[in-house]
Parts: sequence; C-alpha cells; structure tokens
Amino acid sequence: VERANLADSIISMEIKNMYNTDSVFQRLMECINDEVTISCNGQVYHFDNGRQAVITLVGKHEIKSVSIREKQLYVELLNYKVEPLTVFYITNCPEVALIAEKYGVDRIWIDLETLGKEKRQKNMDTVKSHHNITDIATIKPLLTKADMLVRVNSWHEGSEDEIEAVIAAGADIIMFPYWKTVEEVRKFVKTVNGRCKTTLLLETKEAVDCIDKVLEMGGFDEIHIGLNDLHLSYGMTFMFELLADGTVEMLCNKFKAYGIPYGFGGIAKLGDGLLPAEKIIMEHYRLGSSRAILSRTFCDNTKIKDIEVVDRIFRENMEALREYELSMVDVTPKKFAQNRIEVSRAVEEIVTTIKSERSIWEAKRF
Repeated sequence: VERANLADSIISMEIKNMYNTDSVFQRLMECINDEVTISCNGQVYHFDNGRQAVITLVGKHEIKSVSIREKQLYVELLNYKVEPLTVFYITNCPEVALIAEKYGVDRIWIDLETLGKEKRQKNMDTVKSHHNITDIATIKPLLTKADMLVRVNSWHEGSEDEIEAVIAAGADIIMFPYWKTVEEVRKFVKTVNGRCKTTLLLETKEAVDCIDKVLEMGGFDEIHIGLNDLHLSYGMTFMFELLADGTVEMLCNKFKAYGIPYGFGGIAKLGDGLLPAEKIIMEHYRLGSSRAILSRTFCDNTKIKDIEVVDRIFRENMEALREYELSMVDVTPKKFAQNRIEVSRAVEEIVTTIKSERSIWEAKRF
C-alpha cells in the first residue's frame, strides 16, 4: 500500500515528466526500503531496496515513468551516455518560465537588448522582446533548477549602469551581444568583474575578425554564435549558410582550442524548421557544441494563451528532444559526415527558394 501511494504521489507530481532529475531519482530511492525494479535503457534490474539501486546505477539519470507492477514499484529511467545540450528559452512570463524549467530547460532568458535591433532586423520575423529589469527580480526567486540568463545591450554610454542593475536584480549569467572590438569585450568583462557568469554573443563579422585576440584575452565563461545577426552582417540570405559554408565549424574549432564552452543558433521542435531540427542537432554534436536556443517554433507562448497547452507542448517537445539526443551515441563519424553534406545541400536549396520568392515579390511591387 505504501509503495502504491508513493507511486501515485510521484505520478501526480509529474516527476515522470521532469528532466535533469538525477537528484529526484536519488531522493525517490531513499524512500524505498523494499524491493524495487528499475529499467534503464532496455536493461532490467531488481534491487532489495532503493539505496542499493543508487549505488549500482551511477551516471546521469532521468525518470521516464513510475508505476506499480505485480505489487512492486517499477521505475523506468533514461541514462545519458551523451551530454544533453544546455538549452535556453526566452520568456518574461513566470508561469511559462516554471513550465519550461519543469521540463528541463536549463536557462530562462530575459532579453533587454533593444539598441539597434529594430533597424538591423527590420521587416524580419525575429524575436524582439519587450522585457525589463523587473522581470528578472520577479522570475529569479521562483526558479529552483534553471539559471537566469539576461541579455543586455551592446556596449553604450549606459552599459555600466545597466550591468550593475542586472546583477543586483539576480542574474546568474549575462549575455553580451553585438560586440565588434576587443576593447568592448574587455570593458564588459571588467564591469561584471566575476560577480556572475558571462557569455559572449558573437554576431558581427568584426567579432569574427578579432576573435583570436578576444580568446587570447579571455576572462569570460562561454561564447555563443548568433546566426541571425551574423548572417545579416555578412549579407547572406539564410542564417544557416554559416553552418553550411564552414564558418561555424571554423569558430567552434577556435573555441575548442581554448577550452571555452560554446554553442550556436537555435533549434526548432523535432520535425520542424526550414532546415530540420534533427539535422541541426546532429551538427551540434559533430562540432562539440553544448548550447542551443529553443526557437519560437519549439513553443511560441506569445500566441498560445492557454497555459495547459503550453505545458503539454513543452512536455512533448522536451521529451522528443532529449530522447533524440540519446540516439547520438550511436551515430558514427560516417553518419555525421553524411549529415553535414545533407545540411549543405538543403541550405543551398533553401537559399535558392528564398531568392526566387524575393524576386517574385519585388517584381510584383513594381
């Protein structure tokens, strides 16, 4: 009866749908003083008690389901043999932030960047947030696992005051965008002064030109390649041209040489995106990237107002993402190489289509 009540309690709390829950698994096992059966990646184990299970099953685990089978507690686990991507999601809605965290989003992103963005991305269907510093103070205390990531503006006269305010509001990580010089990065790093983590958002061709000097200077924690503004900086048609032409790979190799954690671009929900999300994820693993932004197609909470629908979408999409990541352990170098070729071909076709559609649109205007 106690096991049945415990399982029902766990299920009602939706622990079976939570991610990054190795600590939850350990706490669960501490409550089990009787026999327990655990399935992990197809292997079935029988233990006399939960403590024995924790000692035996080392590694990163996620609870997939909890049930009662033949009067015995049965726990199904996922065991990561590959490190899952650290994923970010932009929202200033507390309810959405908590849902995202519940299903394994690692960073809740408050976006304060406004300077120059409207001009750069005029007439483009891109994310232009209207967040403010009070959003940090509202959401940060609610988070128990996810980090609070805040993107500030590019360096300007008020940058020092802006960064001070963001740190005081509770940011765990500050993202510095649209920088063009080593001096701008130096000022940013000096202002933060180690009071929280820092990530550089590389999204200008000038930043690419001076990246060697920036890496040599150091002082920041990680770096992310912003494909949207970077492809505009180069006058390209489609942001993933930078992935297809080797620019992203070149930069990743530089970051890797300095031991700097890095990521690039964003990913849609599996099965979606002009360039399918699955192919982009494979490129993340081929290039050693460990970070990705969840795009609006993953869950566009600006259009979906029903919070229960948002909850369902996050649960389904995060589950699909994490299970797909597990399959990366079986991808051979040959498959990764083939995927790279397919990405290049797909990008070429997409660029051709976009240019053709633009030509037709321009012709109709005149």
